[in-house]
Amino acid sequence: MSQQLYNNLYNLTEGVLQQVLELYDGKVVGSEEMTLELLMETFLPDGKKGKKKKKKVSKDRPLSGYQYYQQVNKAQFNSEMEELVSKGEEKPKYVAYVASKWKELSDEEKSEWSVKAKESVSK
Repeated sequence: MSQQLYNNLYNLTEGVLQQVLELYDGKVVGSEEMTLELLMETFLPDGKKGKKKKKKVSKDRPLSGYQYYQQVNKAQFNSEMEELVSKGEEKPKYVAYVASKWKELSDEEKSEWSVKAKESVSK
């Protein structure tokens, strides 16, 4: 475990335990005043394990150059990947394939795609 992750986990645990001590001062662990369910409701109000809130994506936010490059060239990338399969190679994961193509571009080409992405929003 990295030191930063450990420190973050330590700080989170310390904060939770401090709140438990403040909120449940004088209560007996395991009594009706301090059950696991009550603690879970207190610290996870929606009561669902692992439920993540979806981020609201602003429709005004332009695509990145990478996203726009991927979107515009999707059909081409899919056909190139199918061609690799027909040659007997293992089909690469789409995201990995697109990332490798993006890395092959020069910085100038990448910046051109960023400009195109910004222009695509205004259309």
